[in-house]
Amino acid sequence: MTDEDRLAGARGEVIERKDGDDGVDERIDQLTRELAEAINEAEAEGRVVMRDYAIDLLRDEVETQAQAPADGTVSRSSPPLNPFALGIPVLLIGVVLTFIFTPVGVALLLLGTLTCVIGVLMAVARSARDRWRSGSEGK
Repeated sequence: MTDEDRLAGARGEVIERKDGDDGVDERIDQLTRELAEAINEAEAEGRVVMRDYAIDLLRDEVETQAQAPADGTVSRSSPPLNPFALGIPVLLIGVVLTFIFTPVGVALLLLGTLTCVIGVLMAVARSARDRWRSGSEGK
């Protein structure tokens, strides 16, 4: 088995080694061989299931998220979903149901309208707050 074969990923992409990863690479190679031996010792029918199980365990155990910066800064996550996004489908369903079952349709129309109005108000308030914060930081 050549280095290129060993570096090929599960989906065919080639993973390039970094200079400082020699000890880690050797350990991973050793563990991979041990895992392959253990899976090959299983019954032929269960090998695919065992391989998938091992992949799932590895995927669950490896930390993929970056650690928080040590200097105390926290990365800002995206804002929560605006209620306007929920109000539009509720409005559309309310329009359809108004013709089929009027009381439920009208109730959904009112709920959708209220949700959309609240969403617009939240967006305006968030925008004003961000402009106010950026104005006070510039001083």
